[in-house]
Amino acid sequence: MSENKSVGEHPPERELDALRKENEQLRLERDDAIKMLAEWCAAVEENGTGWDDWDEYYKNARYRPCLLRELLDTAIKEELQNGYGH
Repeated sequence: MSENKSVGEHPPERELDALRKENEQLRLERDDAIKMLAEWCAAVEENGTGWDDWDEYYKNARYRPCLLRELLDTAIKEELQNGYGH
């Protein structure tokens, strides 16, 4: 019997489980990013644009441990190596 899936055949349950886990991880990363940005924006909205407010929320976003933080660290490193937008 062929290993190829016929048209309309559903993927095995383990593939679906892997896709569900990946989807959940991506949702969590998105939610983390939105929360960090929302905290920063709320601080500026409430307290103005003073450096103290920016600095505290920058540090919170910059150093909060999570997978998103690891991905951001990699992207920041690449930007610094490439001249960050120049």
